[in-house]
Amino acid sequence: MFCNAMNGIKLKITCIFWLSIALSACQTSEYTRLVQSELASGQQFNEMLFGMQMGAPRQSFFDRCTQLNKEKKVTQGKGGIFVEYRIFPKDSSKIADVIEMQFYGIFKDSILSGMDMRFSYSGWSPWNDQYQPKALIEPLKDSLLRWMPGNDFLEIQLDEPSMKAWVKVDGNRQIKMYPFNDYQVAVKIENLLQK
Repeated sequence: MFCNAMNGIKLKITCIFWLSIALSACQTSEYTRLVQSELASGQQFNEMLFGMQMGAPRQSFFDRCTQLNKEKKVTQGKGGIFVEYRIFPKDSSKIADVIEMQFYGIFKDSILSGMDMRFSYSGWSPWNDQYQPKALIEPLKDSLLRWMPGNDFLEIQLDEPSMKAWVKVDGNRQIKMYPFNDYQVAVKIENLLQK
């Protein structure tokens, strides 16, 4: 009787193991199918934020940031590497609700091939749940879809266990969003033709 119970438990564990592998494979294949379909379409989506374009010369990124700074739309970001842009929510006047976006170009052979961004709430603190990275995911999805329309975000699993990411693919342009650290969400815009 004990052996039969153990065999039943082993069978259940084996079924759960294979089911989780099958679900994981479906998720990965959905992303893979999306990338293959979008690349096969031959469509080119090179637009990014602030009128910047993938494929533009490196200097165009710096020229555009200089212009945005003169217009008082961006400043030098924390640490002196990233450029900072502040997003003021329309439905709130609280400074804590302001979203800080840090961004910098991704370059390949002196060509702008994407953008590396970090988002966080101004009011972030370890004890404020409403300002944690997980609270930023939905507002960021909405904003990114508004700024760069097209396909919706697909939730995927990253290599690290329990790490989720959201990916949007339109033609050659991929936007990947994931929690970066305790207070920031990372967003990476990349040209799939250069990966």
